[in-house]
Amino acid sequence: MKRVWESTEREKKVLDLYIKLRRSVSSVERRIASKNPLPERLTMSQFAVLEALFFHGPLPQHVIAEKILSSTGNLTFVIDNLVKAGLVKRVPDERDRRIKNIQLTQEGSELIAKTFPNVADAIVTSISVLTDQEIDELSRILKILGTEQRN
Repeated sequence: MKRVWESTEREKKVLDLYIKLRRSVSSVERRIASKNPLPERLTMSQFAVLEALFFHGPLPQHVIAEKILSSTGNLTFVIDNLVKAGLVKRVPDERDRRIKNIQLTQEGSELIAKTFPNVADAIVTSISVLTDQEIDELSRILKILGTEQRN
Protein backbone atom coordinates (compact mmCIF):
# COMPACT_ATOMS: atom_id res chain seq x y z
CA MET A 1 0.00 0.00 0.00
CA LYS A 2 1.36 3.40 -0.97
CA ARG A 3 1.84 5.89 1.85
CA VAL A 4 -0.03 9.11 1.36
CA TRP A 5 2.45 11.14 3.33
CA GLU A 6 6.16 10.59 3.70
CA SER A 7 7.54 11.74 7.02
CA THR A 8 10.90 12.21 8.65
CA GLU A 9 11.89 10.24 11.75
CA ARG A 10 11.29 13.37 13.87
CA GLU A 11 7.81 13.83 12.40
CA LYS A 12 7.00 10.18 13.14
CA LYS A 13 8.26 10.61 16.69
CA VAL A 14 6.21 13.79 17.21
CA LEU A 15 3.04 12.24 15.77
CA ASP A 16 3.52 9.17 17.97
CA LEU A 17 3.93 11.44 21.01
CA TYR A 18 0.72 13.26 20.10
CA ILE A 19 -1.19 9.97 19.93
CA LYS A 20 0.25 8.89 23.30
CA LEU A 21 -0.71 12.24 24.82
CA ARG A 22 -4.31 11.97 23.55
CA ARG A 23 -4.62 8.36 24.70
CA SER A 24 -3.19 9.21 28.12
CA VAL A 25 -5.69 12.01 28.65
CA SER A 26 -8.56 9.77 27.54
CA SER A 27 -7.39 6.98 29.81
CA VAL A 28 -7.06 9.26 32.84
CA GLU A 29 -10.51 10.75 32.17
CA ARG A 30 -12.03 7.25 31.92
CA ARG A 31 -10.40 6.19 35.21
CA ILE A 32 -11.72 9.34 36.91
CA ALA A 33 -15.22 8.78 35.51
CA SER A 34 -15.16 5.12 36.61
CA LYS A 35 -14.97 6.29 40.21
CA ASN A 36 -18.31 8.11 39.73
CA PRO A 37 -17.20 11.26 41.55
CA LEU A 38 -20.08 13.38 40.18
CA PRO A 39 -23.70 13.33 41.24
CA GLU A 40 -25.95 12.03 38.44
CA ARG A 41 -27.33 15.48 37.75
CA LEU A 42 -23.91 16.95 36.76
CA THR A 43 -21.88 16.51 33.59
CA MET A 44 -18.12 17.01 33.61
CA SER A 45 -18.57 20.30 31.71
CA GLN A 46 -21.07 21.54 34.28
CA PHE A 47 -18.71 20.51 37.07
CA ALA A 48 -15.88 22.45 35.39
CA VAL A 49 -18.00 25.62 35.32
CA LEU A 50 -19.02 25.22 38.97
CA GLU A 51 -15.41 24.56 39.95
CA ALA A 52 -14.15 27.68 38.15
CA LEU A 53 -16.77 29.81 39.89
CA PHE A 54 -16.10 28.15 43.25
CA PHE A 55 -12.41 29.00 43.15
CA HIS A 56 -12.50 32.33 41.25
CA GLY A 57 -15.87 33.84 42.15
CA PRO A 58 -18.29 35.35 39.59
CA LEU A 59 -16.82 35.43 36.08
CA PRO A 60 -17.93 36.51 32.60
CA GLN A 61 -18.68 33.62 30.28
CA HIS A 62 -15.64 34.21 28.05
CA VAL A 63 -13.31 33.99 31.06
CA ILE A 64 -14.93 30.73 32.17
CA ALA A 65 -14.45 29.39 28.63
CA GLU A 66 -10.72 30.20 28.82
CA LYS A 67 -10.36 28.61 32.25
CA ILE A 68 -12.11 25.36 31.36
CA LEU A 69 -10.80 25.18 27.78
CA SER A 70 -14.22 25.30 26.16
CA SER A 71 -15.77 27.22 23.29
CA THR A 72 -18.14 30.01 24.28
CA GLY A 73 -20.85 28.48 22.07
CA ASN A 74 -20.79 25.15 23.90
CA LEU A 75 -20.50 26.96 27.21
CA THR A 76 -23.75 28.88 26.61
CA PHE A 77 -25.62 25.57 26.49
CA VAL A 78 -23.88 24.31 29.65
CA ILE A 79 -24.60 27.52 31.55
CA ASP A 80 -28.23 27.60 30.37
CA ASN A 81 -28.67 24.13 31.89
CA LEU A 82 -26.97 25.18 35.12
CA VAL A 83 -29.30 28.21 35.34
CA LYS A 84 -32.34 25.95 34.77
CA ALA A 85 -31.08 23.65 37.53
CA GLY A 86 -30.77 26.63 39.90
CA LEU A 87 -27.01 26.16 40.36
CA VAL A 88 -25.83 29.44 38.78
CA LYS A 89 -27.33 32.78 37.82
CA ARG A 90 -26.45 35.53 35.37
CA VAL A 91 -25.77 38.85 37.07
CA PRO A 92 -25.11 42.18 35.26
CA ASP A 93 -21.53 43.42 35.72
CA GLU A 94 -21.36 46.49 37.96
CA ARG A 95 -18.93 48.32 35.65
CA ASP A 96 -20.33 47.26 32.27
CA ARG A 97 -24.03 46.36 32.19
CA ARG A 98 -23.57 44.66 28.79
CA ILE A 99 -21.56 41.93 30.48
CA LYS A 100 -23.28 39.21 32.47
CA ASN A 101 -21.22 37.54 35.14
CA ILE A 102 -21.99 33.95 35.99
CA GLN A 103 -22.35 33.44 39.72
CA LEU A 104 -22.97 30.40 41.91
CA THR A 105 -26.29 30.24 43.70
CA GLN A 106 -26.40 28.97 47.29
CA GLU A 107 -27.46 25.54 45.97
CA GLY A 108 -24.62 25.55 43.40
CA SER A 109 -22.09 26.57 46.03
CA GLU A 110 -23.19 23.77 48.36
CA LEU A 111 -23.15 21.20 45.55
CA ILE A 112 -19.64 22.06 44.36
CA ALA A 113 -18.30 22.21 47.92
CA LYS A 114 -19.65 18.70 48.49
CA THR A 115 -18.63 17.34 45.06
CA PHE A 116 -15.14 18.80 44.62
CA PRO A 117 -13.40 16.55 47.18
CA ASN A 118 -14.75 13.43 45.41
CA VAL A 119 -13.48 14.60 42.02
CA ALA A 120 -10.13 15.72 43.45
CA ASP A 121 -9.74 12.33 45.12
CA ALA A 122 -10.50 10.51 41.85
CA ILE A 123 -7.94 12.67 40.01
CA VAL A 124 -5.26 12.12 42.67
CA THR A 125 -5.88 8.36 42.64
CA SER A 126 -5.70 8.23 38.84
CA ILE A 127 -2.50 10.27 38.58
CA SER A 128 -0.74 8.68 41.54
CA VAL A 129 0.75 5.99 39.32
CA LEU A 130 3.44 8.65 38.78
CA THR A 131 6.18 9.42 41.29
CA ASP A 132 6.54 12.98 42.61
CA GLN A 133 9.60 13.41 40.39
CA GLU A 134 7.65 12.22 37.32
CA ILE A 135 4.79 14.60 38.16
CA ASP A 136 7.22 17.51 38.41
CA GLU A 137 8.94 16.59 35.14
CA LEU A 138 5.68 16.02 33.25
CA SER A 139 4.32 19.32 34.59
CA ARG A 140 7.44 21.12 33.38
CA ILE A 141 7.23 19.53 29.93
CA LEU A 142 3.48 20.12 29.55
CA LYS A 143 3.96 23.78 30.47
CA ILE A 144 6.49 24.13 27.65
CA LEU A 145 4.16 22.33 25.25
CA GLY A 146 1.14 24.37 26.35
CA THR A 147 2.81 27.76 26.13
CA GLU A 148 5.40 27.06 23.43
CA GLN A 149 7.93 28.80 25.68
CA ARG A 150 10.99 27.48 27.46
CA ASN A 151 11.30 29.62 30.56
